[in-house]
Amino acid sequence: MNKNEKIIDLDNNNYSMLELRNNIYVTGLFKILQTQKITEEFAVNYILNKKFQLTEEEEKITINYVLKMQPHLDFNKLLSLYVLGPTDFDFPNFERYAETGMY
Repeated sequence: MNKNEKIIDLDNNNYSMLELRNNIYVTGLFKILQTQKITEEFAVNYILNKKFQLTEEEEKITINYVLKMQPHLDFNKLLSLYVLGPTDFDFPNFERYAETGMY
């Protein structure tokens, strides 16, 4: 999948963190949490990052909710990364995506 291809079906497919990142505005944070297996880094850089929480519901996503939906994540690692804050991540360009459908 190239970076401009769209994710079609989260329910029946597993995607890489790069594919999820590239399609984050299309998929929504809750759908990612409900259907995909993510890493602690992805959770902090994107799911818990206020810059990606576009709706009032998404703004209510907490570490506890992430852990509930992603029980494989290590609490201590997630908390440590969360305290440091988002680091070293590509920020998909929402304005460009909204205008062209591409990053």
